[in-house]
Amino acid sequence: MWPVAITLTVDATTAAALAIGAPAALWTHAGALLGAITVRELAELDDRVAVAGEIELVPAAIPAELDTPRAIRAAIAAHGWRRVAGHAPTAVFGRADEHLGKLALATADGLVILRPAEAADRIAPTAARLASAAVVARGYFPAERIELATMPGALVPGAAGALLTALVAKNYGVGQPIVIDDGTGNLCDRFAARDLGLAPLRYAPVAQCPRCDELTSARCCPHAERQPALVDDAVLADPARTAALLRPEVVQLLDRAHPHATAAATWPEPTRGFILWFTGLSGAGKSTLAAAVARALRGAVPLEILDGDEVRAHLSKGLSFSRADRDINVHRIAFVARTLARHGVGVITAAISPYAETRAEVRALAAARGIPFLEVFARAQLASLVARDVKGLYRQALAGELAHFTGVSDPYEPPTAPDVEVVTDVDTIEHCAGAIVAALQSRGLLGALPTTHATLTRADA
Repeated sequence: MWPVAITLTVDATTAAALAIGAPAALWTHAGALLGAITVRELAELDDRVAVAGEIELVPAAIPAELDTPRAIRAAIAAHGWRRVAGHAPTAVFGRADEHLGKLALATADGLVILRPAEAADRIAPTAARLASAAVVARGYFPAERIELATMPGALVPGAAGALLTALVAKNYGVGQPIVIDDGTGNLCDRFAARDLGLAPLRYAPVAQCPRCDELTSARCCPHAERQPALVDDAVLADPARTAALLRPEVVQLLDRAHPHATAAATWPEPTRGFILWFTGLSGAGKSTLAAAVARALRGAVPLEILDGDEVRAHLSKGLSFSRADRDINVHRIAFVARTLARHGVGVITAAISPYAETRAEVRALAAARGIPFLEVFARAQLASLVARDVKGLYRQALAGELAHFTGVSDPYEPPTAPDVEVVTDVDTIEHCAGAIVAALQSRGLLGALPTTHATLTRADA
């Protein structure tokens, strides 16, 4: 009955080391442990080997912004609910979603609103879309009969997606998922309730009828003037329909996230996140440049700096300076950067990141998620770096007294085609930072900068 295939594949060499009945660790590309799979079956799939078996999750691997099924089931048990309905809104939580939820609560003990953490559309900013359900739940539902949950991923469209969402909801303790019967067929109808372990609540698509002056459906209303009640770009461009299909609190929420968006045809993110990835040898000025660029953009865009030394002290504490551990460190930085950028933050990283292959990997991972990625090469001659080195680390490395020092006793692979290259022992910090800001602007990643931030002053430099 599982409608969407999920495969875990490995190469032949890795497969040869796996044993039926034995556990194998599951790692992210960034080197974080997700859990373990007990290998039950191996099968060739194209030129890879698929691995099947039971999976045990490491609880610490779950992002803090997501709600675990276990936590929601515990909340349901605490409420004492026996009949639990569930609804997964596709976009902004509108009055149609509210209408469906209240229909379900007419017979169910409680309702779980399952908000997908991601959305395939750009109707509303992510944070505003998630918050809209909380605003409506708080103001228009009895608090003791509602639970909010944020689940991973985005909803899969179509009939297969409806069944997948119902089965995911079941993991969260939902026994009566809301299923929209739009006449195109639903995979939930192909299976008996006892086989699904579910009793879906089938409702007709909600419509807005001006003659009935209410939200209704084709099953209840005979009038031809009915209009779909889904919240989409066309609705948000029409103030009259927006008022009819969104609670005032939700309209205010969206306006705060992106002023004047109710008059626009789309709801873009309030800012577009990006990753500005500094690479260069120790002492080349990466941290100094990162701070200078951040000052230049202060107030114009949300920013976070991920400095290599700080990451080593906290996120990557305990890692060595072997190539494997250096790659893990870089992937950890990149993971945090992608997470922030997905939510509209401009992220500036300042880490040596010595290996070209690893930098290419983190760029590709950002591109796969639609996140703009600019590589900035901070270049300086070794003699200049030695002269700047107040701790004397370069001198120790050159004398053979310090192992694994990048650029001397460990390799550094400079970028061959960086997005921006600055020569920090020739040009001023002011000039270098200005070139970087200009590159961001040329790619449409910044709006018009305030005059106070448009250029760096000599004092900033």
